[in-house]
Amino acid sequence: ARGTVEWLDYKLTKSGVDLESDGYGRFMRLVLDRYFEDMPEIDQRAMLSSMLRFAPDDASPGQLLGALLKGAGPIMQKMLQGLNVAGMDPTFREALQDMKSNLAPIPENVVRAHLLHMVQSSQGRIRSIDVVRSLGAASVGQALLCRMTLSDRSTREVVVKILRPDAKLRAARSGDLPLGRCSGERHARNV
Repeated sequence: ARGTVEWLDYKLTKSGVDLESDGYGRFMRLVLDRYFEDMPEIDQRAMLSSMLRFAPDDASPGQLLGALLKGAGPIMQKMLQGLNVAGMDPTFREALQDMKSNLAPIPENVVRAHLLHMVQSSQGRIRSIDVVRSLGAASVGQALLCRMTLSDRSTREVVVKILRPDAKLRAARSGDLPLGRCSGERHARNV
């Protein structure tokens, strides 16, 4: 974990992100310093398994880091998405762009279970919901274009957003890690 933090710190600094000046740069440094160090073992495993699952065999360093970051919690992913990638070190820019653009979809069986629950909860107003296509996956959920068949057999296209099953728990765990302490430090130092 320590080596990862030092590498990220180096890449951010090399990318022109000022990690010492007041504002978002210093806040991100405080977060990164604590995030990986204090993260529960279950989330460390999630990040490592994400790297193994999503990095191609011939992965570049940026692809490896991007795959690793896909396994980070939704709060860290949102914070990293807030960084301006223009002018960044190419490796770190590639990793952030990969994390932003290629998040894994929610497993199909989870999507089907959510859609079935919606049908069953409709009190007979909805006969079925079928996925037409994914509109994109994000750190906390996935948007799907669906065809909904109503009780009168009419159909309409609708967009359904499904939250990731672990998003709330991971956000709660990662929210306890760096943000509370770093925001307290940030205010104490008038960052």
